[in-house]
Amino acid sequence: MNRRQHWNQVFETRSSQELSWSQRRPELSLALIAAFALFAIFHLAPGALGGHLLIMALVLVLSIVFFLAGWIGGGDVKFLSVIALWMGPVHVAPFVMLMAVLGAALATSLLFVRRHPVLADQRMRKFWFVGRMAELADAGQCPYGVAIGVAALFAAPGVFGLR
Repeated sequence: MNRRQHWNQVFETRSSQELSWSQRRPELSLALIAAFALFAIFHLAPGALGGHLLIMALVLVLSIVFFLAGWIGGGDVKFLSVIALWMGPVHVAPFVMLMAVLGAALATSLLFVRRHPVLADQRMRKFWFVGRMAELADAGQCPYGVAIGVAALFAAPGVFGLR
């Protein structure tokens, strides 16, 4: 399935409420931004807010370019940008590197399942994880939000000064 066919299928089979880039209010992103405001007030050193905002802006612009190229979804753009806001200049590089490794591992796993469908035959698809991997592989989708979220969880202790 080429990119055009994929997006045609997405718009034909899903309502606008199901598409993350058309949400009237992206609650998760807004909640993370609001929580960051409290974090900035109580945790950041004076003058550090500008660095966090600059990192978020850079990641947002780069993510939009990736979205326009069809490499990531609109929800990933918002999620990645707000996580970059939290990471700031100190933690963003390790976060992005881990996210890239996790995303590559996920994409490689999905390609492997797609090329070797015997691994996800009907007997194995009854297991939730295998079934979901097979569905994603069959559809040619890779949920990068998983890599973004897991990398953020690994980076969080450093952001909060717990390391």
